[in-house]
Amino acid sequence: GVDDYLYKPIKRLELHRVVGRVLQRSRRLLAAAAQQLDAQITASLKPTVPAYAAPFHLALGCREATAGGGDFVFHRHWGGQHTLVLGDCMGHGRQAKFFVHAYQAYLHSMLQSSPAPLCPARLLQSLSEAMFADGLLGASLVTCVALQWSDNSHELQLALAGHPPPLLFGPHGCRTLHLQGTLPGLLAGVEYPQLSVRLAPEEALLLYSDGLLEGLA
Repeated sequence: GVDDYLYKPIKRLELHRVVGRVLQRSRRLLAAAAQQLDAQITASLKPTVPAYAAPFHLALGCREATAGGGDFVFHRHWGGQHTLVLGDCMGHGRQAKFFVHAYQAYLHSMLQSSPAPLCPARLLQSLSEAMFADGLLGASLVTCVALQWSDNSHELQLALAGHPPPLLFGPHGCRTLHLQGTLPGLLAGVEYPQLSVRLAPEEALLLYSDGLLEGLA
């Protein structure tokens, strides 16, 4: 447990040199530990989705942010229903990663405790109510898009909370789905509109965060 040593009688310059050396070594160890922890957190937060969720094929693309980033993807299949949430937590670094963990944990516990799958509008309303009442979740800003569909059904239900609207691609081009919703946690008793979309075999739906727009710019 010895970090360094001094010979008696102790001279002031030698004391300063040894203390400086110990502090420098301590800073290096702390920086290395923080870097390792940051890498582990980043790896655990890497978004994943199944390649196939009947009847749709899913694909995920992301660019790892050097400053941390706060995007997350949550998918759950339960009771014949698929629930998919794409969220963007504002901020950078460890603070954003902490809140990403908090939101994912809350979504998981909320869906686990629900006796039936929540529709996208109700899911976002519950998240908004929790953020409004909870000082910790309310200390951050997040945008979300929630998506739900039943097994082997091409009908999709969507709701937005301050998130960029999805894009629908088909043989005749691309169009924006006009759907809006308030940022969660800003007001009490917020209700979210819900949109129903039926995908044809040749169509694709794109969900994205504002990171896509920043990348294009």
